[in-house]
Formats: sequence, structure tokens, C-alpha cells
Amino acid sequence: MLAQYVAPTRLGIARIIRHGRQWRALINDAEYGRHETPEAAVNALREGEPSARVPGLPEWRFTDDHPLASLPNPRAA
Repeated sequence: MLAQYVAPTRLGIARIIRHGRQWRALINDAEYGRHETPEAAVNALREGEPSARVPGLPEWRFTDDHPLASLPNPRAA
């Protein structure tokens, strides 16, 4: 898993996980499709589970577990 967005909902933890070029939309272990953008994944979660009260993407926490993500960019210096 390279990167994901995480947010609490009324039904559990919602996650949007980067899977190659697409984003998987999940609440707990239930998948709500794969989408081209994180915004489209949020919309799918909202439409698929209106009672979950999925927050807007700016309220989600972004995590990046890639081992190279914490290394400084050599071109920035």
C-alpha cells in the first residue's frame, strides 16, 4: 500500500487506497469500486452508503507509507 486517505464514518473507517493508477473506495472491508480520482471515490462512498455520512475529502487524513516518501528531494536543494 503506497498511499491512502482515512476518515471515520458512522459505519466504521472509510479508506481510499491508491491501487496502481486507480483509487479503491472502502468502508471497513466493503469495497465501493475503483475510481480515477480520490474525489470520485468519496462520491461513490457517499452514494453507496448515505447513512455513513462520509466527510468531504479535505477532512480526510492522508497517509503515505512508501519507504521513499520521507527522503528529501535532491533537486529541491
